[in-house]
Amino acid sequence: MKTPILILAFACFLTGSYAQSFAVINDKDGYVNVRKDKNINSYVVGKLDINSIFGIWEQGDDKSDWVEIYSQLGDNKGIQGYIHKSRIKFLSSFNSIKNVHYQDNFCSAKNDSIKIRINSSKFIAKAHRVKYNKPTNNEGSYIESIDNKPIWGTDGELPKRGISLVSVIIKGKAIQIPKSAFNDLYEPRFSTLNVYLGINNTIYIELDNSDGAGYYTGIWVIKNGHYQKRYIDNSEA
Repeated sequence: MKTPILILAFACFLTGSYAQSFAVINDKDGYVNVRKDKNINSYVVGKLDINSIFGIWEQGDDKSDWVEIYSQLGDNKGIQGYIHKSRIKFLSSFNSIKNVHYQDNFCSAKNDSIKIRINSSKFIAKAHRVKYNKPTNNEGSYIESIDNKPIWGTDGELPKRGISLVSVIIKGKAIQIPKSAFNDLYEPRFSTLNVYLGINNTIYIELDNSDGAGYYTGIWVIKNGHYQKRYIDNSEA
């Protein structure tokens, strides 16, 4: 079920050679070139604009000024290569909301002007369109999609819980978060919530989720008081 690039990522993750974090573009030109190797003359494999979010694969003993990145674009496609460190900004380098709480079925974060809450509810299979593959001699049955969407959070099994609400309130104003931004995301791990306060009135809400095998990270982006997009990455799974 996994593409070769994702299998490679998982192998690196298991050996401990890499640790992934997430970053955004920090360049006055509004974009950066992603290169095949760690030098300015290397072949350009793609470009990322200033709104892009991507994962960083770091080697602990690597003193290079370049970092290896992977940006997941959907449909098992993505950009993998190298970007100079001066052209990126780690999400973890931004200020974050420290007042964070979680229980089994929700998590929340707040400061003087921002309130965020994410809820989950029990997954009820009969309330969804669950599509299974057709088993063959070499492969057993697994779930291909739920409500005609890819499955985030399991590795082909029915999820136990799904995200049912993402609420963001800024200075007393509720930000409209469409259901399509979260209703296909399963097995939330609320203890992993991070909320980063980026530049240009941008908020990044990051949550790592998994049932044990279906690991992925979801990042919701709020900019200038409006929901902008989400980024989903399972390149460690």
